[in-house]
Amino acid sequence: MGELILKKGGQLWKHSGGKRKNLTKSAIRHLFDICDLVPDIKLQDIFLLVKSSLGITLVLGNWCEEIVSEGLKPPKRTNDSDAQKVEYLELYKSIYVSKDHCYGVGRAEFHGIGHLLKKDERDKFGNVTGKKGNRIKYAIDLTPAYELARLPVLINKKMTIINDEPKSKNRRQTVAEYDGAEFTLGEILYGIFWEMSFHGPPKSRDATLEGLKQQIKDIDEGKVKMISHKKALRTLRKMQARYKKRIGRGKRIAK
Repeated sequence: MGELILKKGGQLWKHSGGKRKNLTKSAIRHLFDICDLVPDIKLQDIFLLVKSSLGITLVLGNWCEEIVSEGLKPPKRTNDSDAQKVEYLELYKSIYVSKDHCYGVGRAEFHGIGHLLKKDERDKFGNVTGKKGNRIKYAIDLTPAYELARLPVLINKKMTIINDEPKSKNRRQTVAEYDGAEFTLGEILYGIFWEMSFHGPPKSRDATLEGLKQQIKDIDEGKVKMISHKKALRTLRKMQARYKKRIGRGKRIAK
């Protein structure tokens, strides 16, 4: 383990030379230090660290005060929560590379990992969405913090390097892996709150979710006019052509 260790109860400790020191109150000074998580640490433990560390919410931003407050509330009982499908939460790193760009190195990613499937999982149309023996990866950006708070958080130290060359036949495929990625305390915290605040604070997130549910309901009830994917692609290509034309005009005017 690294020198910094985040423990249950939101306690941040430094282990060095056989000595231990509690750094919980001064965590803001150690955001750039390599940090590990103890086994079976829960998301609520990380919320407790943020709550008790002076000034750290100002650095992290991303409405983390609102998210922490929501996450430390008693969970609401619900039978249709997607969080019930998740066994644990995972921090991981992926780097996307091409000749012209490289991104993904500046922020750890965060998602949910489902339970090991005992049989194929299908959607309401019968399509296989998960095969027996595999685990489904879940986005958690629309899930309330209190539904995730009691889930374990793990660090995946296997960093993947992914081909992002636009015209490559193997685009978005893994070309290499590095088993030994390290995470700073800041990467751990920022990765979590960046993902959980993707749709803004809890109220904005809930509004986004309700809007999506209403759209699905309208589609199921036939209130939305559907078009073929071919027609949608033609429309997108026309929009792209008009956009490129406007950009071209702007360049000529600038000259």
